[in-house]
Amino acid sequence: MASPENPPGGGSPPGITYSRTLPEWFGPYEDTIILQMNPTEGNSLPKNPFTISKSVQLDGGKIEYAKTEARGTKYTIKVRGRKLAEKLIKMETLIDGTPIQVIPHPQLNFTRCVVSCRDAVDIDESELLKELKSQNVTHVRRITRKVADENSRGKLLTVNTATLVITVAGIEKPDYINFGLLRIPTRPYYPTPMLCFKCLDYGHTKVKCTGNEKCQNCSQEHDGICENPTYCHHCKNGHSALNRQCPKYLLEDKICKMQVDLKITFPEARRLYESQHTNNKSYAEITSSKSPLQDEIEKRDQAQSQPNRLSRSLAPTQANGNRSTTPAKRNQTESLKQPPQKKQATTQPSSEFEDCPDTGSETDVPMTQCTQDLFSQN
Repeated sequence: MASPENPPGGGSPPGITYSRTLPEWFGPYEDTIILQMNPTEGNSLPKNPFTISKSVQLDGGKIEYAKTEARGTKYTIKVRGRKLAEKLIKMETLIDGTPIQVIPHPQLNFTRCVVSCRDAVDIDESELLKELKSQNVTHVRRITRKVADENSRGKLLTVNTATLVITVAGIEKPDYINFGLLRIPTRPYYPTPMLCFKCLDYGHTKVKCTGNEKCQNCSQEHDGICENPTYCHHCKNGHSALNRQCPKYLLEDKICKMQVDLKITFPEARRLYESQHTNNKSYAEITSSKSPLQDEIEKRDQAQSQPNRLSRSLAPTQANGNRSTTPAKRNQTESLKQPPQKKQATTQPSSEFEDCPDTGSETDVPMTQCTQDLFSQN
């Protein structure tokens, strides 16, 4: 039965600790391992990606994915299964004869998380590591804080806290860590930006710094007590270069969080952040935006179509008023054009018409006998 002490597939490659990346209810699985392909000293990897692809397929088999790092000088290869990882680690040359070295990735095969256990405040880090080793824990670091010594004025004491930074083998953070019978939930660990206290630049520490020492108050190179005003050479503002509210520090902190959330290296996170926050637009943004020439053409078309819309709105009132009008409106228009007819005055009928029947309108009077006699007399 598979377990952390007895992983499937026998022994593990050098530097790789067993880590399950899928839940137990998922069934049979193959653990995920990330490798790094490096050229030997004095050599470089071929520019042709098909050469590397054919070499990996010939010596190993199918991989999950691969990408370049360190500006194309190295390859990161993700594989699923220990047997495949062992085969790739034994690779020494590519098909074109380029000497290489494949090793477990020094950064991406481990993850760090934070736990807080008050019951373990007084337990030493080495003892904690020994007790947690069965849970694939490879390193334990306790967070401490400085407090004033009550017995000695001006002296600070280092006090343990309940917070621990735990390094676990595997590419996924565990949901919890067991401290005996206690199940302590974990949370992501976000490292602080790496700042050199010698040259006051980001990206390296004082141990590996090759620059000149600068004053932490004015960011200048001088000896003795600083009498200059406080100045930050990163953002050109009036605060120390160590200020955690500096825009440069906040930017570096965002990149560190992006590195942890996306599980990528810090240089890759920096390039990704810069590509997302530069003025260079993406292809989709460029195609969706209008150029000045397109705006000018649209304005000209709108100006040309304005008289046409005006003429169409005035068309029914012109000479050919019957255009695009309904029959009811056409009859109403024609009736308005015709001059009003004068109403004939009605007169009192004479005595000759007294015997004629009254039928209403004089135009509807029929030809009766009395009218015939009147015409015959005339």
